[in-house]
Amino acid sequence: MHPARRSQALGLLVSLLFSTVVSARASEPPTLSIDINQVKGKVSPMLYGLMTEEINYSYDGGLYAELLRNRAFQDNRRSQPFHWFVYESGNSDASMTMDSSTGPSRALPLSLALTIRSATTAEPAGISNEGFWGIPVRPHTVYQGSFYAKAADPSIGPIAVRLIDNDTARVLASTTVPTLSSDWKQYSFTLRSAANTPSANNRLVLSAGKPGKLWFSLVSLFPPTYHDRANGNRTDLMEMLAALHPAFLRFPGGNYLEGNHIDERF
Repeated sequence: MHPARRSQALGLLVSLLFSTVVSARASEPPTLSIDINQVKGKVSPMLYGLMTEEINYSYDGGLYAELLRNRAFQDNRRSQPFHWFVYESGNSDASMTMDSSTGPSRALPLSLALTIRSATTAEPAGISNEGFWGIPVRPHTVYQGSFYAKAADPSIGPIAVRLIDNDTARVLASTTVPTLSSDWKQYSFTLRSAANTPSANNRLVLSAGKPGKLWFSLVSLFPPTYHDRANGNRTDLMEMLAALHPAFLRFPGGNYLEGNHIDERF
């Protein structure tokens, strides 16, 4: 046989033998043997901990229990803020826009201005927030909320606060905040859900039953939090993290420590 052909034949034979061995091994179930009595290496207990990083909504919309998205209207300062919508019931008529000329403090220098042209108690108008892909509502649960607001004329009356099912328009929880002042003030409220089926496709609605102009800033809503801490974290995630008994917590993690710009660095 010619040397070149002999080499090709030998190569083919080796390839076939290798394929046969690999195929035979692949058909065998893999096994893993662990000898817990034989220490291969020691690791310091101080190296067992947690690192958190603000990516993929791990904080806002995740560990942090705040249920409203873009609660301070800082995600954008355009005419229509992200994740906020005008709420109109029946024949009511309203519009909203960002107002950079007024806010409750230097830290909150802007607000959402709501102009209600037509509304009644039966057909109110206002604003709504969609939350992080919806607001989860569980049965027999207490939700704590607050917002800064002022009214051009306090005669506009009370503000209705409701959690509403997006699919059925059913009110899952509701309360009322008394008449607003013409000056910036913070108002707190409590919502208690009834024996509803747990759901996530819900929104928060703030509305009034009379025409007028209102301004809102830093609207917030919290479910029960870990250890009932005000402005706290989600109970389910914190319980899982605490059960790991970490020796350290790295925060905020990654390069976010540097900030997007020099004057914004932590």
